[in-house]
Amino acid sequence: MRQLAFVAWAVVLWGGGCGLLVGVEDRSVGGVEAGVPAPTDDVRAPEPASDGALEASDASQVDSGLACDLERPFDSPRPLTSVNTIGGEFGVSLSKDELELFVTTTTRVGARPAVHRTTRTSFSAQFDPPVRVAELDVPEPHWGVSLSPDGLELMVSAGTRPRRIFRARRPSPTEPFGPSVALPIGNGPNGNAFDTPFVTGRGVLYMSQERGPQFDLFVSTMDDAGIYPPPTELAAFNTPGTSEDWPVESFDGKTLFFSSGSLASTEIVETRRTVASGPYPSGKTLVFPQAALKHPGWISVDGCRLYLVMENAPGGTGGSDIFVSTRGKP
Repeated sequence: MRQLAFVAWAVVLWGGGCGLLVGVEDRSVGGVEAGVPAPTDDVRAPEPASDGALEASDASQVDSGLACDLERPFDSPRPLTSVNTIGGEFGVSLSKDELELFVTTTTRVGARPAVHRTTRTSFSAQFDPPVRVAELDVPEPHWGVSLSPDGLELMVSAGTRPRRIFRARRPSPTEPFGPSVALPIGNGPNGNAFDTPFVTGRGVLYMSQERGPQFDLFVSTMDDAGIYPPPTELAAFNTPGTSEDWPVESFDGKTLFFSSGSLASTEIVETRRTVASGPYPSGKTLVFPQAALKHPGWISVDGCRLYLVMENAPGGTGGSDIFVSTRGKP
């Protein structure tokens, strides 16, 4: 299965709420940026035994009113041990309160990835064992997954490559999803075939499309009738000879993450803009040296925790696993 990648940047012009990417600077994970003193009052355990321990420490920051500093780098990712399996995990998305998680996982070696769901009782607790979302009547294998901010809509890319995006809805977060429908978002070399969806609360759907040997980024904004029109290519993000995909946008619409690169090496790019309708400024490469292949999955509401996928990284169970990286405190 295909993984993602990164490359150096040019200029991206993004109309209608899209943005401008110009240049790149490296940003190391787990290190200290120049001129920024290292934090000395970090309340987190240095190496938690489980994701429950990690999340408990993060919860203590929230409870004590110590939000993270969005200008500080992300720390070394820590495995989400209660979710990772010996098979492989690929797409990941959470509810706003981070108590419900959806993941595409094989659960065992040799199985096809499918969307599974898990919950936890509190931010400091571990997730229960993931259970397959049986009502998702979409073709296997499943790949990308994205839960809408209101928790009522699930986007899944599925089927043989080139994949298509399917949408399922539920009346409330406590009820099962209804019938899945393939999105008729049209156009492009492969027609309706799009992958790695990410849906926002502003009616914006980011996605990628397989075009020859690479994947490229696209975006579509829902119209008044609730239909996603033919998507617009994010042309300047899409670099010839490399793949750009797995887009993730922050809840406030001001930060965009995505992966770009080759089958051998990928990085995650972060780019920010001052207003959700304005251009994106310069992007930064988030260098996670723990693994050659990685991609973003979901960002917390406060922007403090990045859920990402890394392949064959320390602390994982082998293959692709879910990790969490937290920004430093003020």
